[in-house]
Amino acid sequence: MVKKKTNLDDLLKEIKDNSLNLKAEEIESSDILSEENIQLEGTKGRIKKLEKKGKFLKKIQDIIGWLFLLSIPGGAIPFLILLFLPGSIGHNVGYLFMEQFWNSPTAEIFWISLIIWGIIVVSSFILSFIVIVFVYDEYSIDRERRKLNSELIKIESSIERIKRELKSEITKKRVLDLIEEGGIKFNERDFSNALKVFERAQEILRTSPAPQEIQNILESKIRLVQENLNELKIREIDPIIEQGNLLKNQKLKDKAIEVFKNALEITNNLFKFPERDQKIKEIKSLIDAIYLNKIKEINAKGNQLRNQNKFDRAIQTFRNALQITDNIYSSSKRKKEIQNIENLINQAYSDKINEKIKTGNQLRKQMKFDESIKTFNKGLNLTKKMYDSREKNNEISEIKSLINQSKIAKIKNTILNLGTKFGRLHIMEISEECGEVESLIISTVREMIEGSEIYAKYFESSKWVAFDQQANIKEIDKLMEQYQQWEKEGISKK
Repeated sequence: MVKKKTNLDDLLKEIKDNSLNLKAEEIESSDILSEENIQLEGTKGRIKKLEKKGKFLKKIQDIIGWLFLLSIPGGAIPFLILLFLPGSIGHNVGYLFMEQFWNSPTAEIFWISLIIWGIIVVSSFILSFIVIVFVYDEYSIDRERRKLNSELIKIESSIERIKRELKSEITKKRVLDLIEEGGIKFNERDFSNALKVFERAQEILRTSPAPQEIQNILESKIRLVQENLNELKIREIDPIIEQGNLLKNQKLKDKAIEVFKNALEITNNLFKFPERDQKIKEIKSLIDAIYLNKIKEINAKGNQLRNQNKFDRAIQTFRNALQITDNIYSSSKRKKEIQNIENLINQAYSDKINEKIKTGNQLRKQMKFDESIKTFNKGLNLTKKMYDSREKNNEISEIKSLINQSKIAKIKNTILNLGTKFGRLHIMEISEECGEVESLIISTVREMIEGSEIYAKYFESSKWVAFDQQANIKEIDKLMEQYQQWEKEGISKK
């Protein structure tokens, strides 16, 4: 227990001079604030006594109030009855009343009534006076209570102010002591332990703020220690980077990446300074360079497989390269490589699609229209695996056009065959024969009639085609030969 103090300035001076060794948490349990606490408790006791007295007066006041209220009607009612009744009746009633209960002569009724009324009036005045006295007393108690409450608030405010000032000075002293201790360790180049001491001081400031000047001093000390610790760590990192470069030159890419990532992990744990950020950027650049070189080699292998028409293997190789891009730190380089690899994959699919197109065209020339359409559809399905690009859209447009051409060729071939056998054909019959939709058949029939590929007439309302069989039979060989020539050259008659 510390010695009792009453002067705040003296207390603060002793704390600064180290003559008073007091901790912030000991302020509550010490005798430093004993006088203020005694005054506080005394005021609280007086308030409690006033509250008890007020409750007692309240009860007495309630009892007197009820007596006052009951005394008026108790005596006033019979007096009023005697006062307002006619003389003879009033006399008889009074006489009977007094004779029965008081056993008094009739002549005394008036004096007895007067005495009773006098007693009522006097008692009422007395009770009223007592009530007024109690009300005033209660008002005095309430006024005293308000005064004591105001005094209580001032005392509590004063105590809290003293506590704050004492705690602030104690905190300031503790932090300055820790700063001095940390400075000694810093001068001994024991940077790790110096930082721990400064961090202890920083933790104290989080719960008990000190003047801004002290906080600024502590922050500058911490930054200085961190800079020195970073410098020591960077000296450890540089040989690791040299080792990684050596492995890279020896074509040991995976081991080099492992070493560089180890250096990067150490660098990430450094304190945040421009030198740290620059070192992180340097190491990431070294790692990216190795990954980019690996991707380049894999892409070269993929192009080699593509040139050998091994498209599936080439595509898988390119996808392997695409997975590696996830490891590239630079977003711009990663994006550029992804676009390049996606283009390579699209080109490999285009080569594969071109093979389908070539096969489909050959089947159409052989008048194997169903097989031709099926082959083109396989090529169309391959476009779904391509990445979105102009090249993909061009492939889709070309294949759809080729499929349509094969369907038209199939319809034309069906019409030529049926036109020599039947004089009239319904569009539905042609559709059932070739398996194509009626809208495409109708447009093809009109094209053949307009281009004189067949001698016929189309009736739009009934969807019938009427053939000139004689003319068709005469020129069928010529038309078929010409048609086959068109298919071979890949053109249509205009």
